[in-house]
Parts: sequence; C-alpha cells; structure tokens
Amino acid sequence: MHNKRLAVLNLYSNQFIGTFPNEIIIHLKLLQELLLHNNQFTGSIDNVLNITKNSRINSIDVSNNLFTGTIPEDIFYQPNLQSFLISSNCLHGPIPLSICNSRILQSYSMDGYSTAVNCRVPIFHGFLSYYFNGFTISNYLHGGIPTCLFELSTMQSLHLSGLGVDGNLPDNIVLSGNLSDLSLSHNVLTGTIPLIFQEKSWISLDLSYNKLTGTLSSMFNTSLNENQVFQMNYNLLSRFLSLQVNRLSGTVPSSLLTLTDISVLT
Repeated sequence: MHNKRLAVLNLYSNQFIGTFPNEIIIHLKLLQELLLHNNQFTGSIDNVLNITKNSRINSIDVSNNLFTGTIPEDIFYQPNLQSFLISSNCLHGPIPLSICNSRILQSYSMDGYSTAVNCRVPIFHGFLSYYFNGFTISNYLHGGIPTCLFELSTMQSLHLSGLGVDGNLPDNIVLSGNLSDLSLSHNVLTGTIPLIFQEKSWISLDLSYNKLTGTLSSMFNTSLNENQVFQMNYNLLSRFLSLQVNRLSGTVPSSLLTLTDISVLT
C-alpha cells in the first residue's frame, strides 16, 4: 500500500482470515480510522497498530474477529483516540488503568471480548451439538471495571456486557454527564441499582441478565436533555431500557408506565 496520505482504512465485513499484516499500515502516518470488524483476523491485538507511527488514529474497530492477547495499555495514551471497539474476540486480562488517562474517548465497547468462536467452550457434544448451540467462556474479565470509565467527561457510549463481572454497583459511583448509552448486561452483578443510575437520563440503558435486587425508585428518570435529543435525531437512534432477568421486586414506577417515546422496554 503506497498511499501514505490514507486517512481511513476500511476492511470490515469481508472474509479475511489469518494474521492481520500490520506492515500495511506502518507507513500510514496520517491514518485516523482503522475498521477491521466482522472478519476472521487472528494473532495478537498488540500487532494491529504501531502506536508510535499511527499517532493520529482516532477510531479503531476490531470487533467480531479472532484476535488474542490482552488489551494494549499504550493505546489509551493516544491523544486523539475517540472510539475503541473490541467486542467478540478471544482476548483476556484486565482493562488497563491507562484508560483513565484518555482525554477524548467517547465510545468504548468490549462486549463478550472472549466469546469468539475459537475460544468458546461448548456445552453440548456429539449429536446434541447439531440441535443446541450452548457454550461457556473460560476467560472472564479480571480486575473488575475501573470506576474511572463511568467518570470520563467525554464518554458517551460504554458497553461492558458478557464479561462475567460480579459484585455490586457502588452507591457512590460518579457518572459522566455525557454518558447516555450504557450496557452491563449478561454479567453477574448483585445488589441494588444505585439511585444515580435510576435518576439519570439515558438514551439506552441495559442492565439485563444479572442478579440485581431491590425495587425501582418512584423517581426513575425517563426524560431526555437537549444534547440527548440531538444525538437521537442526528444518529437516528431509538430509546432502549432493559432490566429483564434480574431479581427486582415491588411496583413499576409510574414514570415507566406513561412512556410514549420508547421503542424497547423489557
């Protein structure tokens, strides 16, 4: 690849297999977007980028591949990084605390970061595997979720589903004012839903498939601020709230019973 002025490298949704040849982009010093999702690339995620040479990168999407290894610590020192999506690969290890130093990170998604086909542990074997497709994973997120992720002032979309995260959501947690899309589903979260989660306005909130208990606040917020209305209209988004498959009790807040502009409520 000889076009050294290339700013966007878009290879998503092809049928590429094998190790990603990072020599393709090592000379692309002006590269801003790297889109490799929905392929079957293998190898260590560390080898995808040269952090020193690709210093202008602002968007990386390697989700739905077969990458292995741990999340690169130095990626979050990139001063221009706004979006980092690594869902559905064969990764392991913790979320690097260097993510707390991200300056303008807006979107971070690692849903099921170790659930790609190559790293699943099948439940059913023999002829049963033809009829059932159940599996477990061997690599769960270690070290928990750094609370700074919820506090990053620029964070808008945070997806941390299917990671095997357990424990409580802290009552004293701080949520960024810009955070409007949060998914923590398919984990093992226990305890009650902190009031700050219930009183904040969301475009999308998914806490389903956990072990959360308690009741919902009568002040459960269903309103949107002006910035969220703009985001919905600009990106053609729909509102989404899912609390299903938990251990909640009590009555449904009246604010949820009178919704008129939500697309999915489960």
